[in-house]
Amino acid sequence: MGPFLISMVGGVLGLLSIVVLLFAIRVSYAIERVTNPRPEGTLPRYTNIFASAAGRGVSEDDAETQAKVKKLRAMLGLILLMMAGLVLVAANAG
Repeated sequence: MGPFLISMVGGVLGLLSIVVLLFAIRVSYAIERVTNPRPEGTLPRYTNIFASAAGRGVSEDDAETQAKVKKLRAMLGLILLMMAGLVLVAANAG
């Protein structure tokens, strides 16, 4: 692989992982909104994306929120795979 192609693949993987992370944060906020409701008009607080992915505080019989937890886990897994691909690209660049 040429250096230009390696840098392009690395850049695309990096950008895609950032985009997927942003969507994962939005899903995590949606899970937090359902599990810990806050009054209307208040500012959102920080979300713990890993606690949301673990399903902490999510009712077992709430199918919609469980589906969001599954989606969040899939997104985090995808980010992990893209980061592993980025490591492989960087290892082949040298």
